[in-house]
Amino acid sequence: MGQVHEIRYFAARWHRWTEIVRWFALQDKRRYNVLAEEYHALQGELLEYARHHAATADSAGFELLRGVEDMVAPWVNPEALARADREILLQLLRRCEEVQRLLEGRKGRRSNRSWAIIALGAAAILLGIALVLGRQDVWPAAAGLVRWPQRFVANVKDWSVERKLLLVGAVISVLLIVMLRSSARRS
Repeated sequence: MGQVHEIRYFAARWHRWTEIVRWFALQDKRRYNVLAEEYHALQGELLEYARHHAATADSAGFELLRGVEDMVAPWVNPEALARADREILLQLLRRCEEVQRLLEGRKGRRSNRSWAIIALGAAAILLGIALVLGRQDVWPAAAGLVRWPQRFVANVKDWSVERKLLLVGAVISVLLIVMLRSSARRS
């Protein structure tokens, strides 16, 4: 498993752990649905990941993983969470959420390519708006900027401008979705 996939998997498991802690800290009724087997498996995965990766992590990563181990290890079963003082659980929840934010920061950064795709999509939307506004003479200054695309779009004689814009917008949207999904899979 690649490093990025391992971090994402760990982040997903940590999210589940934080969710369980939240249920107990906030006395949510879902805490009664936490199965001991699932809990033990989750705790074991988190501890194994933290111990295994702490040895090769940089100093910040080491501290994060040691903190994870310190937060997870004492809570040996769901009953331990159920018996704990509410203030202690709320403090644990705050620490878990801090780790969650750190993990989301590590896995949630957008690549330059993603930003370029988003900028391209925004530019296409703005161009479409300019086309509509320029065509309807609502915004006369836009008419000069958009004459060449209007000539191109006008070549499809049977369609209205709105239908053409809808088609262009749909094609661009599909392309953006495909590009973002493939970009997300690679990172």
